[in-house]
Amino acid sequence: MDMNNITFDEDLDLDPQGEGWVKFNAGQMGYYTVLYPDEMWRRFARYLQHNPYENWTLSAADRSGLLNDAFSLAASGKVSYTIPLEMLSYLEKERHLIPWGTALQSGTSYINNMLKRFPEYGAWRKYMDNILSPTIARLGFKDEGSNSDRILRSRILGYSCSLQNADTLEHVIHMFRGWLDNGTVVPGNLRAMVYQFGMRFGGTDDDWYLIWNKYLTESSPQEKNLLLNALTDVRELHLIAKLLEYAKLEIGIRRQDFFTVLRSVGSNSAALSMLWDWTRENYQDFIDRFTIEDSYFGTMLYYIVRNYNTELQLQEVKDFFAKYPEAGTGERYRNLSLESIERNIYWMKTYRPVIGDYLKRKLSTI
Repeated sequence: MDMNNITFDEDLDLDPQGEGWVKFNAGQMGYYTVLYPDEMWRRFARYLQHNPYENWTLSAADRSGLLNDAFSLAASGKVSYTIPLEMLSYLEKERHLIPWGTALQSGTSYINNMLKRFPEYGAWRKYMDNILSPTIARLGFKDEGSNSDRILRSRILGYSCSLQNADTLEHVIHMFRGWLDNGTVVPGNLRAMVYQFGMRFGGTDDDWYLIWNKYLTESSPQEKNLLLNALTDVRELHLIAKLLEYAKLEIGIRRQDFFTVLRSVGSNSAALSMLWDWTRENYQDFIDRFTIEDSYFGTMLYYIVRNYNTELQLQEVKDFFAKYPEAGTGERYRNLSLESIERNIYWMKTYRPVIGDYLKRKLSTI
């Protein structure tokens, strides 16, 4: 039998006794999602929460698979969002990079993006802070340990910075100031995080221009990208306006890097409304400059509006597309933009209340 090409047409009636569980797709060798009964999900969560890390019989791939399946099924309405959120609680004990990567990227990043401008975000930040704190305490802030631990440290600390954890930011800003003021080398694994969040939460206008000058003289493409990320992820919108002006006039920014700058600014939630306004104001100039057949131009709007999640934002995008009906190579990305916003609106209406209620209950017991 070809085990890579089979379809299950019937439900399997399993009832392990006590706290027993059965993990399908062991080792995540197959490309499919497993829908367990709610009680089985809770058993997985309790097993991981209540047993020492060293005694877990679920592999890192299996733990990652459970997280990925739980979030995917919740997003499609197959299980309640309380299931993946409860699964997250076990991460206080997790030491492996792979499950953490799943949790922080495919798991929680979407929720983080959706809630950022809404009242529930404060509770979400606190909830995630509580999950991250034990691992931060274990790994510390020094770039040491195995390669896996070094990568995990950078991801955990970066996520913690995005949540504005005061203790994490204090350490990161200290490293940032040492680099900018004294030339202290930042370890490679921590560099992106230190540049980005050090500038965002601990930098001044003068610091921004120092980094801009470093960007102009830097020869390494990788280092230039890190510096650009620091330049675009600031809260001071007049600095974003200055950078967009530089990009438009090709002052220190090459023509071929124009869309890289816009995409980087588009990742800065504080600057998103400004970028959307600026893009609409200059859109005809961009058409004249790049033409609608430029593939990078065609994707530009998608990376600006893909995380919009209100009816007002959707209408603004529709109105703008109607004003400029000729999309050229960007037609597909216009459709993707509208689909993404409509999906986000549905998610907010359907799942935001569930997540908000869960966070209230969970935080009241901590």
